[in-house]
Amino acid sequence: MSEKTKLLILSDTLGEIEAEIIDKNPDTLKAILSALPFQSSANVWGEEIYFDIPVDASEEDSQQEMGMGDIAFWPPRKCNVHIFWPYTCFRF
Repeated sequence: MSEKTKLLILSDTLGEIEAEIIDKNPDTLKAILSALPFQSSANVWGEEIYFDIPVDASEEDSQQEMGMGDIAFWPPRKCNVHIFWPYTCFRF
């Protein structure tokens, strides 16, 4: 069973969002946690919210398909985190 880490995302428009992160990608998780706290501006693309973070990490245990609520780090985009969620759930 995977160990879980909780991460609190604070948004000016959405308030507090709690994310639960499993240890599927331990090196990536360690890099992200080491960079905390940081600020970024979120963008919307399709059914995902994404934002840049100050982390440099390589691809680790990658997968092609994501489910709603999944959080993904995308190294090809250079320090980009994606949260997959129906856009209609968010009120901007």
